[in-house]
Amino acid sequence: MSHPRKAIRQHVAALLTAATVAGAKLAGANVFDSRVRRLPTSSLPALLIYTRSDKADGMVSDAPRVYLRKLELAIEVAVAAANMADTLDDLTREVEILLENDEALGGLGECTYSGTEIELDGDSDPTLAIAVMTFTVEYEDDIKTAVADDFTGADVVWNLTTLPDEQNEAQDTITVTP
Repeated sequence: MSHPRKAIRQHVAALLTAATVAGAKLAGANVFDSRVRRLPTSSLPALLIYTRSDKADGMVSDAPRVYLRKLELAIEVAVAAANMADTLDDLTREVEILLENDEALGGLGECTYSGTEIELDGDSDPTLAIAVMTFTVEYEDDIKTAVADDFTGADVVWNLTTLPDEQNEAQDTITVTP
């Protein structure tokens, strides 16, 4: 069984890959559900989707254990263009709109925008403008563990403490057949 984080990243990647703005693909085929990626100029603009943290925020149920989790989802937008700031602002706005319009992520969890950090990478050639957008995804994680059901029967003895004789008043044998 794969982790819900994987399904969330894949859903967001599919959403952003299919997105069009004014008839053109948002980032074309340059949407990756991984952070580890070299970005040649031909791959720009690019969107990289990854998770930063995943924290349990209590339990919804004890048996079976269902955790309420908060996932920090990052979408890194990288551009290299003459008007980097404008291109970066336009792309990040489109990503926000797309995720706001699919806030339940296809039923996988509740997604809310947390913030954006913007930086320039002057060490790369060409210079890159990078925005790391952060979203919080709250989801329930149903940890299902296999339990051996080896219950086959029980002997039940009834001793009514209201009677002074301290004798067993009844005895039942319960047999469970698989």
